[in-house]
Amino acid sequence: LYNGFMNIAVLLYHEVNEFEAVTLFHLLHTAIEMAQVEGLEVFTLAKARNSVQTSGGLTITPLYAFMSCPQPDILIIPGGSGVEKALRDKTITGFISDVRPHLKVLASVSSGVLLLGKLGFLRDQMVTSRQDLLESLEDFEVLQVSKERVVKNDSGLWCAGESMAAIDLA
Repeated sequence: LYNGFMNIAVLLYHEVNEFEAVTLFHLLHTAIEMAQVEGLEVFTLAKARNSVQTSGGLTITPLYAFMSCPQPDILIIPGGSGVEKALRDKTITGFISDVRPHLKVLASVSSGVLLLGKLGFLRDQMVTSRQDLLESLEDFEVLQVSKERVVKNDSGLWCAGESMAAIDLA
């Protein structure tokens, strides 16, 4: 997966789950620093560089806007109460669709998987999400719905179930 240089992006949007977004960012950033690996960068991005308010009220300013970010190799989509709005946001869904062919890994946490389902990326894949969403994932023509904490497909689609599984995903 790692070939000497890699950009890992954590998507932010209004009412994103701050635990999922911040935990992923922090764990990846800390691991890169501790391992002293050159050429790995983890950053946040959103449709604009404007601050977003998380579902718990934390305000976060992304490092990059979609238009100016480096090409991500890994894109991680946290869940949150704002996922329904993000599903209807053509800028967000368009960005994910545009970068998907260039990604080594497209990952979701919890309800973030709904964005991938809307875009057709779950078809014929094994997936997982929060317990209350598992049944609805079958609507996306998935291969199998798993109750595992983290599911990794050979296609580069990774899913983490509950918010705490963000730690395992990182």
